[in-house]
Amino acid sequence: MNVFVRALPVVAALALSGCGWLYGKNGLIRDTEHDYLEARQTAPLQMPANLTGFQAKDQYPVPELGAKGATGPMGDALDVNPPALVLSSGDGVNGIQDAAVPQALIVGDNSLLWQRLNAFLDSNQIPVESRDEATGEILTGWVQTEEIGWFRDWVMGETIESYRWQYRFKVQPGERPNERLVIAEAVRAEAYDEDSDWQPQTPTRRNSVDMLNQFLGYYDDAQSQAARERVLAARAGITVELWQNDAGQTGLLAQSPLDNTWDATPAVLGRLGFVQEDKDTTKHLYYFKLEESDEGGFWDWLFGDDRDDQVRLELEQGEYLVQLSPVGDRTGLLFSKADGDVLDAATLTKLFPVLSDAFAERRQHVLLDAPRR
Repeated sequence: MNVFVRALPVVAALALSGCGWLYGKNGLIRDTEHDYLEARQTAPLQMPANLTGFQAKDQYPVPELGAKGATGPMGDALDVNPPALVLSSGDGVNGIQDAAVPQALIVGDNSLLWQRLNAFLDSNQIPVESRDEATGEILTGWVQTEEIGWFRDWVMGETIESYRWQYRFKVQPGERPNERLVIAEAVRAEAYDEDSDWQPQTPTRRNSVDMLNQFLGYYDDAQSQAARERVLAARAGITVELWQNDAGQTGLLAQSPLDNTWDATPAVLGRLGFVQEDKDTTKHLYYFKLEESDEGGFWDWLFGDDRDDQVRLELEQGEYLVQLSPVGDRTGLLFSKADGDVLDAATLTKLFPVLSDAFAERRQHVLLDAPRR
């Protein structure tokens, strides 16, 4: 009992002191990870004069350390982590790996991109120090990691309790219309030392990549959710009406946002005999071909001549373009021939009943694309 009482002060002193007494360079269990830095070449084995030893041949010589190698990082300064790569997540998101500052190319509406970037900062409770959409820059406040637990501090002898970073986001135009470069850069870093408060650190590219990837993951989740909502909306059908744009051209005005109408249009026109030839997502432009087909398929044979699944438009055969554009929270559609001539008001008025019924029809299964060649 007396021995135990006498040992208590020693145990208490060790517990209070911490400082890596159990594990570390000077701990009870010594860390040998960087012992190689102290390695020295030993002299060759010397044989007595009257003995002949094994004659070793240096068939695999180790080359001398080059000038760059001698000045490179070693020991604790050497980063053994794998390269930090920018995510290419989802449709229209491409990470650029060879850029000095991490960046990704995103195809989509600029206002929607800003909306999701701001929502990402809000949802992650990242403070914003300044925001200027005109110049395309956001400077965040400090983004802090969780505090390091007391056990690591006590056993490992760590003095750093937490880290924090400040980031700058940039949104810049890409090379093509509807493309944006999103750049994330850690501009400041600090570490909290229990003895000397917050101390400046050097931000690394890995910090920047990590923040950019967090946003790209959020953006991809938002894209997937929006796609699910558009599919559900497309199943319900779309109401359209005759409409004239500012140039006096006649078209259809869909009571539906641009993305939803864009997804639904190929399936709707596919039922009317249009075959999709191509599309330009940056211009929201579809290329269709309307032609008669004399070949009956499996479904024609199964349902017979009475099948009315496909309705034919009273429109001459040939190539057609369908241009979609936002009109507030609705969508305008202009139909034109391959030569660029927009269908006149009389023609579209004649076709309107069929087009209106096709767009308004509730579909149990949404076709993601029109028939293609």
